[in-house]
Amino acid sequence: SSVKMLINGGSAQVNGNVFISGCEVADSGTLNVSGAVSAFNMDVTNSAVVKVGGKASLKNVDITSSGVLELSSGVLVNSAVIASKGAMTVAKGAVATNTVVSSGGSMTLNGTHRNGLVIADGAVVSAGSGAVIEFALEDAVPGSFMVIGLDKLQGAAPTYTITAAKDPAAGNYYLAVASDLSGKSIT
Repeated sequence: SSVKMLINGGSAQVNGNVFISGCEVADSGTLNVSGAVSAFNMDVTNSAVVKVGGKASLKNVDITSSGVLELSSGVLVNSAVIASKGAMTVAKGAVATNTVVSSGGSMTLNGTHRNGLVIADGAVVSAGSGAVIEFALEDAVPGSFMVIGLDKLQGAAPTYTITAAKDPAAGNYYLAVASDLSGKSIT
């Protein structure tokens, strides 16, 4: 079944096999998610906290105004935007893909980030000792960058992995770029 949620200053718990289509957690609200929950279009804002565990999967998440998203082992988040004062933590065993960390936003990476990481000037992205940055060519589009702003990554040096595609599309694959290498490929 599909659920649309608004948590404004209160708290809620979601467990089991649930599909959430549209969710806003705001004004110091809290949401605890566990189980096989799928959530699409989530906003975490105004000092709200969302803690996600189990085999949950999130897509299209906006984190703003002191909102916090905490991902436990087994969780997948695809397409997160962390705006100024927003924060996201990716625990060991969790996976994030296609993440934009804007100026003033922060991400702590102890798990895996797969493709599509953009670290803007003024963003804080810290890697823990178990962090992995994966360049998965089977998911990549020739001509696009998989990680932008790699020189801004702080903390421990993550493990870098490259997963090759069986039959990759023709073209150039750009793994990473640092701000002082803008417009140039890294080979």
